[in-house]
Amino acid sequence: MIRRIGLGGAALALVLAGGAMAQIPADIQPKLREIGRVIAAGETAKLYRPLFGKELPPGVSVATDISFGADLKLKLNVYTPQIAGADPRPVLIFAPGGQGVKQMSGPEGEPFYDNVGIWGVRNGLLVVTTQYRTGGGAPWDAGARDLAATIAWVKDNIAMHGGDPEHIVVMGQSNGATQLANLLGHADLQGPEGLGIKGAVLMGGNFNILPVKLTSPPARLVAPGPAGGAPTAAPIPQGPPVDPAVMLQRSNLPGLKAAKTPIMLIAAELDPEERVEMVEVLGKELRAAGHNPTTVIVPGHSHISEILSFGTPDVTMSGPVLTFIRGVLPPAG
Repeated sequence: MIRRIGLGGAALALVLAGGAMAQIPADIQPKLREIGRVIAAGETAKLYRPLFGKELPPGVSVATDISFGADLKLKLNVYTPQIAGADPRPVLIFAPGGQGVKQMSGPEGEPFYDNVGIWGVRNGLLVVTTQYRTGGGAPWDAGARDLAATIAWVKDNIAMHGGDPEHIVVMGQSNGATQLANLLGHADLQGPEGLGIKGAVLMGGNFNILPVKLTSPPARLVAPGPAGGAPTAAPIPQGPPVDPAVMLQRSNLPGLKAAKTPIMLIAAELDPEERVEMVEVLGKELRAAGHNPTTVIVPGHSHISEILSFGTPDVTMSGPVLTFIRGVLPPAG
C-alpha cells in the first residue's frame, strides 16, 4: 500500500517518539506550493539556505574529493563523526540528482549536499556522497556503472574511515535514483558477486519500466528566462532518440522484479506528476511480482525540498527514510 504521511490539515507533520512535532517550516511550506510541481533547484535552495551554515557543524568531519575511477568526475566525499566510536558504522551511499555532481553549489556557493552527510552522521551512519557520469555523450549505463564502482570502493576502503563494509544502503534522488534503478535492474552491471547491499532508496526518480508506461506529463525544469528575464519551466531536455526496441531491452522492470534487495520508493506530493505516479505504478508492479516495497508519498514537499530538508528539524521526508534504513540493518549493539 502507498503510505501518505501526515495528511492532517495545515500542519504537515510526523509525531516523533517523544511526542514532538517536526514539520515543514511555516514560512517555507506555502512557497513550495507556489513554486509548484516543477524541478526548481535554485528557487528552492534559496528557501533552505538560512537553515544551513557554510561550515560543517561540530562533531562531523568530511574527507573530500577521493577518486574512485580514472575519470576526473569520479570522486566522492566521506562524512564521519569527529570522534570515532568503538564499533564500525553502517554506511549510506548517496547519489545526487541533476548531472550527478555532489558539489553542485547553492545560490551563495554553499555545498548542496553536506546536509545529507550531516544528517546521516547525526543518526549513527557513515555517509558517502558520490558523483557519476550522465548525459553529455556518456553511455546510458555509465551512471549505474559508476554507482557500482562506488559500492566496490566502499567495500574495499570504508573500514579505514570507521564504516562497516557489510552493511551498506544506497539512496538516489531524482537522476541519482534513475541511475540506481538502472543498476538494480541489470545484473550484468553489478559484477559477478552482485551488489551486496542491504537496501536501496529510490527518491523522486523516473525509471525505464517498459513495457509499462506512465500517463502523467513529463517533468518540467525551471531555467533562467531569456536575457535575465523571469524563470520559465520547460520539459527536461532529452538526448538523441533511441530505438523503441533498444529502450525495451534496457528496461529495469524485469531486473527490479528479480532483485533481492529491499527497496523503498518515495516521492513528495509536489514532485512532478510522473515521479508520484512512478511510486504508485512501480510499487504495484513489484507487489504483483511477490515483493513488498516500502512506498511513501510525503505531503507538502517538492522535488528539491525533499532532499534539502534532510538535516533540518523537519523530518517529514527524512524520517520515513531513516525508518527504512534502520529496518534493513541489524539492530544496533
